[in-house]
Amino acid sequence: MARYRVMGILTDRTALDGLMAQLQQAQVKPDDIGVLYASEQTVEAEKDRTDVAAGAAAGVTAGSVVGVVAGLMSFAIPGIGPALGAGILGSTVAGAAAGGVLGAFSQIGLGNDLAASYEQSLKDGETILAIDNDNADQAGAVETLLRERNIELVNTFQI
Repeated sequence: MARYRVMGILTDRTALDGLMAQLQQAQVKPDDIGVLYASEQTVEAEKDRTDVAAGAAAGVTAGSVVGVVAGLMSFAIPGIGPALGAGILGSTVAGAAAGGVLGAFSQIGLGNDLAASYEQSLKDGETILAIDNDNADQAGAVETLLRERNIELVNTFQI
């Protein structure tokens, strides 16, 4: 069964609350959402995970962030520094962090130019979003939603 990933750049992290609510309404499962951004915070223990999740959710209601912060982890990305990731992006980038985010993004199917654009966005303090979908129709609906929310550099590809 083909799966699809829709990615984009959120320039205003405080808009995450409304976006998560809309994704839930669109029947996107929390486990299919990934978020990645540079942060000086770290996650070293379960208590830290709760504290950092609360900090990451500043300005965002706890209910909509629960799915996003599931699996919250911290790691260092060469050339960017400390970062927080959750969901599908957290595990992908954490596994390849030593090789840099460009390599991690390339591993998930992004071309070099697009991967470099997402990497630069992280350096600029923006948030990378990824939403996995079970079918092309759902991916199309998510892509439309992201574009309507003015998410930048929205791309959909098969994974």
